[in-house]
This record gives sequence, C-alpha cells and structure tokens, in this order.
Amino acid sequence: MKKYFLSLGILAVSAVSFTSCLDSDNSDQNFTYTYGGNECFNRVVERGTTNEIWTKQPSYTFKYNVSKSKIDVQMSGITLGDDYKNLSFALPTLSFTQNNKDGFIETSGRDILPVTPSPYAFDVFKLRSYPARAIYINGKYVGLPVYDLSYTIQNTSDNSIYDVTVYPVVNAYLGATNSYDLENSSQVFVNKENLYQSPFVVEIDYEKKTAKMYVYNAKFKKDKNPTTFSVKDLPVTFTSDGYSISTPSDTQLPIINSQGNTIEGRTKRHFHYGTSQLRCDHNV
Repeated sequence: MKKYFLSLGILAVSAVSFTSCLDSDNSDQNFTYTYGGNECFNRVVERGTTNEIWTKQPSYTFKYNVSKSKIDVQMSGITLGDDYKNLSFALPTLSFTQNNKDGFIETSGRDILPVTPSPYAFDVFKLRSYPARAIYINGKYVGLPVYDLSYTIQNTSDNSIYDVTVYPVVNAYLGATNSYDLENSSQVFVNKENLYQSPFVVEIDYEKKTAKMYVYNAKFKKDKNPTTFSVKDLPVTFTSDGYSISTPSDTQLPIINSQGNTIEGRTKRHFHYGTSQLRCDHNV
C-alpha cells in the first residue's frame, strides 16, 4: 500500500452572495455584496479582558461604486456583549483601491464615526475582497468571491473596545497540488492544471470548534484519475487574523471517498492559509 503526501498551495476564495446593477441615472457601475445569515459568524474579543464571544447570523452589505472607487458599508445584527446586542451601523462612504498584482479590492479606515450618531466609533475597519469568480464544484460552476473582514469598535460611553473578526462558514481554496511518495521520500507529481476545477473546501462549525475538509479532483500521479474525498472532525484554532487546523502526529482520521466509503488516512502537519498538507494512506 503506497503512502502519498499531498500538499496544496492555495488561494483563499470565501463564499458570499453577489448581485450587481448598473445605475440608471448615470454611467456609474454599482455592485452590491450581501453577506450574512448562515454564511458567516463573528468572533468578538473585548480588549483588556478574557471575554470572547461568538455570534451567528450577522448581516453585512457592501455597495461598490466602481467608477468612483467608493464603497458604502452597512451592517446589522451585531452583538458585542450581553448589554450590546442587535446593533446596526452605516458607515460614511469610503474609498477603495485595487491591487494591480493580485486584483484584490482593498478598503480600510481609522477613527470612523457611523452616519447615524451613536456612542460607537470604528477605530479600525478593514475589508479585502475579490469580485465573483467561478469554481467547478460537484459538476457545476459556483460563484465564490474572496471575502475578508475585520474591525475594531469602541463604545465611547464606557471606553470598552472590541476586536471583531468575521469568518465565512464555507471557505474555498485553489492551488497547485504536490504529491510525494512517503516510502521513498520522493516527489511523485505536481499538478498545476485545471486549478479552478480542483477546489479545496473547509466548512467550519464554530460551536464545536471543528471543520470538515473536502478535496475535489486531486491528482496524486499523472497516470491516475483525479480523486475526491473528505475528512471531518478536524480541530480548529481561531486567531485574530484567521484560523488554523492542526492534528497531533499520531491522530488517525477516516478519509471518505466520493462514494461515501471510508478509507484509512490521517492528516499530517497543519493547514493555515497558504498551505495545506495531508497524508493519505491508501491506494491511488
């Protein structure tokens, strides 16, 4: 039985809903992103304390004016603590830039006061996104824009400060795969073809602090057919800038193929943003 080590260099692509419209009154082109409900959750940490809460079903709306490089931001269903629930904010119009190298649209600001006067102020606001792109999953193309949002909000009435990180429930990644024969310590195959049809998907359960990972159309060897499989109950650790998945080196986790059958395998090393490593102990 061959043991192969599959490594993926990945580009984050997080799931959000996407709608667009063309302004009928002028030539401005406006795109509206609506993100919330069961698509994401908030991690809220109060500065200077050990208080950390998780809140589900926040709602965020982003209206981009592409012609003017401006964005309007609204949010609702925001909870910062037991005494501060179901808050809503509309931010003043912000500017955005587009990275010439990777195409990401980036928005940030400091000391932002909401449009409607309130005791709250946004010390920091950061948004990084990419317009909808198509990824081939389960026989169809799905639009999955990149989405990354965090902000720091202050309650000026008591000077409490909260760091909020927004996590997508479903995270999709793309990238080349590198396979290694663990028995001979040699590289077997590098697959850089059809990257948009070979996604790597992580679905997070923040209440259980676990994740399920799906790997679609991965190739271990040039003369072998692509394989699709999943691994569940992976432990998740959340950080201020994202999350990581790591298992002890002796942890054995069942790998499930596309037919729903269990095959032996285990995760090895860790997953954290740009790289993922997985050990598969089975014939491919």
